[in-house]
Amino acid sequence: MKRYGHLFSRITAFPNLLRACRRAACGKKNKRYVSQFLQNMESNLLCIQRELESETYVWGDYYTFEITDPKPRIISAPSFRDRIVHHAICNVIEPIFDATFIDNSFACRKGKGALAGVFVYEKIIQKHPELVYVLKCDVRKFFPSVDHEVLFALIERKIKDPPLLRLLHKLIFIDEGKGLPIGNLSSQLFANIMLSPLDHHLKETLKVKHYLRYMDDFMIIHEDINMLRQIRTESKRFLSETLKLTMHPNKQHIWKVENGLDWLGFRIFPNGYKRLRGVIVRRFRFRLKSFNRGDNQQVTDFSSVRSSIASFLGMAKHANTFSLCREIFQECDPSGLGLFSLVRSMKTRYPVKSG
Repeated sequence: MKRYGHLFSRITAFPNLLRACRRAACGKKNKRYVSQFLQNMESNLLCIQRELESETYVWGDYYTFEITDPKPRIISAPSFRDRIVHHAICNVIEPIFDATFIDNSFACRKGKGALAGVFVYEKIIQKHPELVYVLKCDVRKFFPSVDHEVLFALIERKIKDPPLLRLLHKLIFIDEGKGLPIGNLSSQLFANIMLSPLDHHLKETLKVKHYLRYMDDFMIIHEDINMLRQIRTESKRFLSETLKLTMHPNKQHIWKVENGLDWLGFRIFPNGYKRLRGVIVRRFRFRLKSFNRGDNQQVTDFSSVRSSIASFLGMAKHANTFSLCREIFQECDPSGLGLFSLVRSMKTRYPVKSG
């Protein structure tokens, strides 16, 4: 396997740090800490460059908070300086690792994403009606369970640049025990690096043809239910012995394709019919009703309403939800907020009609 060196100088180069700063600031320039950094951007970036080159850069503390939607998670947000360095590192090493990933790994990759995963699954089940079963699995508490030694060994298989490895070692082993902080840009790349051996084991050793993965959710579509049971057993063994991870005991089921599969926010059927998952619809209904009740103080200028509607329709337009969307916007508009008219004025592509 080819290993790459002489990467650290590319990471610390000023043009790369400038590009990383612009990416880190994208959409956040109104934040006070970002605007303060940008006021003296050149000198601040030169300071980061000197610290990196002298190997005196110290990763800062995280700002930690909890979210509950869609499920409880602890988010660890790095400082803006650290965020710039994360971007600078990923600018250089992400293409190296991305070239080693299988084509049907869809999370946090350019040209991929959740919708690409949905479309590929649809294409497979429509093109191959003989594939009547699907095994869908999930890694239990993936991010908190990532083993630092295993991850770093996988990185060393592709990178041989000593100063870069020392910087990455300090980042990965910043906390004792296991786990990757949810909130780091680098954690997304590290997650794909961590699960890439599973992808190659299933595809190349077990010769699984129809395999898809989005972060720690993965599925195999097959015509033989007994073969899927064997693959499930082997996946458990590989995760445990090689990657020191555990498959979620309640999320490793075999389904009939014809009954529809919950995958990346949709329930997908082989006849081309697709609808949004119920939990997404329920959350959106609740959000609109909270706007109508006046729970959101920004409701007068529609800014928060617009972003929520745009996000929802961004998914809904790919499903058979025409009647559903019309019903939601009309029933959530008893106070004359004008949501249905607002949607029409946004010139957003409307969801397709059912049937």
